[in-house]
Amino acid sequence: MNNELTFSEKELEEAIRSLNSKKAPDVYGLTAEHLKYGGSTLVNYLTELLNNICKADSTPDLIKLGILSPVFKRKG
Repeated sequence: MNNELTFSEKELEEAIRSLNSKKAPDVYGLTAEHLKYGGSTLVNYLTELLNNICKADSTPDLIKLGILSPVFKRKG
């Protein structure tokens, strides 16, 4: 029985469409707009990349980076 997690291009396209636009870029300077307007070639590549990561059962350190900036919306 194969319990390997895999993603389809359709699932990835839906996830990309649901991203919020006009947000701050990540540590590499990429924004949601880059993904949204990247086209089918980017979706194909990202689908293969994600499926290979799942197959290897290991997340590369390169994509574990993130920036967290707290924004206080109230005084105090």
